[in-house]
Amino acid sequence: MNKTQKGAWYGLTCLTILLGLAVWWTVQLFVMKERPGWVSRYIAMLGYLAVLAGGWWLRKKQSKHEPDADERDKTIKKKALVAATISLGLIVASLLLYMYIAFGPDYSIPVWALAILSFGIGYLVLVVYSVAVLFQYGWGGDNGEK
Repeated sequence: MNKTQKGAWYGLTCLTILLGLAVWWTVQLFVMKERPGWVSRYIAMLGYLAVLAGGWWLRKKQSKHEPDADERDKTIKKKALVAATISLGLIVASLLLYMYIAFGPDYSIPVWALAILSFGIGYLVLVVYSVAVLFQYGWGGDNGEK
């Protein structure tokens, strides 16, 4: 597995950890009507440590003679960036259309919701980029060979 594939899996793993924590904390706050306790704080700390460990795994090369990226990796990154950029426009346009239809033209958005929407859009674009990279490699583990 080369560095580009490792980066894509790393991005998907970080997103999964953050999404799981966000769902759990949302359930605690709005369904169970209580603040997140010490257990969820320790789970968040373990998730943070897992992200740090993943960063170390991402930097580790298979051999000392392995190049950082070749022409195929650069092409895959460019195509994945195009897919992520197109998805950014589609996500923002569909979100604006949804909010217009659901809330109407005179609705005002709270400031805290804009921050959540911005991070959510960023995470979705990261998912599209990572999936596009892995899809182009053919989901293989050994540099795309099946």
